[in-house]
Amino acid sequence: MDKQEKEIVEKRLQVLIGAEKIRFGRSIDVIWIALKGTDGRDYALHPSAFFRVCDENRVLVTKFDMYWLLPEYETDAEDEDAWDVQGHNFFDDWAKRFNDEYSDTVTVSSVAVKENGDLTISFSNSMVLEILIETTTDCECWRFFEYHGTDRHLVITGKGIRSKEDE
Repeated sequence: MDKQEKEIVEKRLQVLIGAEKIRFGRSIDVIWIALKGTDGRDYALHPSAFFRVCDENRVLVTKFDMYWLLPEYETDAEDEDAWDVQGHNFFDDWAKRFNDEYSDTVTVSSVAVKENGDLTISFSNSMVLEILIETTTDCECWRFFEYHGTDRHLVITGKGIRSKEDE
């Protein structure tokens, strides 16, 4: 990502600083993070690449936790798609707890984009979301857009920005 692209990304994401009503979830293997922007609009962030949420001392959840069954569902492990049942995996369990405990009280404190496209979002409760670029190709690593909006999706790949219309 060149300097101009980095500036475009940072400008688009400014609406998230102070964002509230933060919720985590997934549809099949697409992780989504919903946020109410400071402009009152609803936004979504879809990390396709590796991501993790950490607090000051430890990793709380990662992309791969959606594939790990909770102990009470391990008897379903022979079913290759058992992880996909809502609530049966570690990611779903963490997301439910986050949504129940923090969605109404946590806000976005800061947003930082590295020149390689890595994204870091810090929350008011000291948690940090990190999305890491994991490819050098034009494959999608993360996507940001307004729900029901008409603006182009901001799609970040290993080579920089790709808009939805470019696909």
